Amino acid sequence: MKKFIYIFFTLSILSMGCSEDGLQPTTLDSDLYGLWDRGNYILTLSSNGKFMYQYKNNNSGDSGDWWVEGNYLILQYNYIDYSLGDTYSVDNNELIYLGYIWTR
Repeated sequence: MKKFIYIFFTLSILSMGCSEDGLQPTTLDSDLYGLWDRGNYILTLSSNGKFMYQYKNNNSGDSGDWWVEGNYLILQYNYIDYSLGDTYSVDNNELIYLGYIWTR
């Protein structure tokens, strides 16, 4: 009987740790949707939370998920194990991100 109570108690504790209540919903800023240009680079931020980063000269780049946390824009790349986040600001057709000015 003690083993049964111990197993039940252990499983109860483990199941509490599996709850997804602590997850925050993804936040997107609709002012960021669209194609942003910075010389040889293009950053496209879609309304579905996906992004594409492309080099104009050779059509290579990467893609992944994006979201905002406060005034931080976060890019989570798919093909390289890398996340990038920095403060951003949007004013009409200009995005300031990573210390650069991107235009729409």
